[in-house]
Amino acid sequence: MKKISFVALLCAICAMFNVACEGGVSGTKGTLTVTSNTSLILDSEGGLQEVLFNLGGASDYENVKAECDAEWITDLTVDKSVKFMVTKNELEDTRIAVVFISYGDQSVSINVAQKAYESPYDVDFAATYINGTYYGKVGSSAFNYTIVLSDVGVPTSSTNYYGSRNYYFDIYTDVTQGFTVEPVPVPAGEYTIDTNNRGLVGSMSSSYSYYTEVSEMGDQLISNIIGGSVIITENTIEALIYLDCGEWHHVTFEGELMTGFDYVKDIPRPYSLFEGDYDFNIDGGFIGCYYRGDHFGLGYDVWYISAIQEKQGYRGQYFSIEVMIEPGQGYRQDAYLGEYKACKNAKGEVNTFVPGQLRNGYEPLNTWTMWCENGMTTGDWGGPIADGTINFTRDGNTYTLEFDCLDDAGNAITGTLSGIVGEHINQCPEWYDDTLLPAL
Repeated sequence: MKKISFVALLCAICAMFNVACEGGVSGTKGTLTVTSNTSLILDSEGGLQEVLFNLGGASDYENVKAECDAEWITDLTVDKSVKFMVTKNELEDTRIAVVFISYGDQSVSINVAQKAYESPYDVDFAATYINGTYYGKVGSSAFNYTIVLSDVGVPTSSTNYYGSRNYYFDIYTDVTQGFTVEPVPVPAGEYTIDTNNRGLVGSMSSSYSYYTEVSEMGDQLISNIIGGSVIITENTIEALIYLDCGEWHHVTFEGELMTGFDYVKDIPRPYSLFEGDYDFNIDGGFIGCYYRGDHFGLGYDVWYISAIQEKQGYRGQYFSIEVMIEPGQGYRQDAYLGEYKACKNAKGEVNTFVPGQLRNGYEPLNTWTMWCENGMTTGDWGGPIADGTINFTRDGNTYTLEFDCLDDAGNAITGTLSGIVGEHINQCPEWYDDTLLPAL
């Protein structure tokens, strides 16, 4: 911000303009005399100003005129005083102007100096880019969105652009987007930081809300948000936040508020890595079943089912399956058994599985088959299960997943995986009766 000596400023502008009236003028009845200060020093906020004068006993105020060429001085009026508005100075420079008051051919110059804008915040940031991700329910009863604001561009991976400043707001709301990974609107509301990270509606988690600044050389500074809030309207975002580095940041954005990374549309499709039909028959597998309640906010109970070919070393062919069943079943053993067709309705359907999707260009979601080594997917085999039927049955202690499906390239994915259900976990915060399932 540029600094300036206002004593020097006044000397300069007083030297530039004549501040005394010129008397002895024909056509007027009195003498124009300004009785208030002829040099005004104003703060950056501006506002209504008034200049007092008299006409030496005369009353022909209709002959008094006032004018100014500066665009930031508006609404000039003359009655028994001169009034005008000074708009807020949002520049980092002091600005000066002159208001000329005339009475016949007498004139007085009112010199106006307005101070440069000084933010009350440590950082005042106007973002030019927005993006983010809709995560749905993640270990909470609310729906989770991450909103990203930036001055250079929103990153296409976990690495931010060099020379960028980025704000991540991890918010929780009661607004669901179902199971879509497509761009979705940012939900309006006020979200206050929660240092306990409870995932409550109207909150913003401190652990995943942060500011990051990346130098041109790639060095990255990260500060978590530990106080403040963000207010989102239909087309604006305004955040006043306190960082763990001890700074207050004021962050704004105006424009279309949508999440969904732009680069996703450039990821080659189909996502499947299969080059043809694939058939399998696996015995001795390990299956885990995880209850998620109304995970998508669409009115159906959701179970997530994972199955691995070999539990030892957690390796081999792996399946992730997400199914919707009748609501109200709760966390109950075998509630997940049944036949499931691919869901074709964005609002959900009973007894369907959610076709495999890719979030942010690299996160497999919903129903996939992949290859694992040491508990990690290798990324070089498999694909999303996009259509067909999955049948989950039980015979004694043996459970079987039977697939008659297609991937997103139209390849047939058929076969069975049989084994034990070795893990039940309740991942639904609203369902607390864990006694309905046996310990495994």
